[in-house]
Amino acid sequence: MDTGVLQVQLCQEAIPSGHIGLTTSPLTLSTMPWMWTLHSGSQYVDPMGRFWRIVHHIKENGVEELILELMDDS
Repeated sequence: MDTGVLQVQLCQEAIPSGHIGLTTSPLTLSTMPWMWTLHSGSQYVDPMGRFWRIVHHIKENGVEELILELMDDS
């Protein structure tokens, strides 16, 4: 049974220190990793040891955006 592809979109931008907010939901906290570490230049690894490949990466006007896709063999 094909369950589809799991992807995550990450955005990072510089925000003044007094204006930092964190948005979470119970679904996000229970299903998505809280951290990814760059591994071998084109892949990220999460705290559960699963590998994610970069499918989109752009940095424009101080905002960096990544779309990561969970690799099949993870």
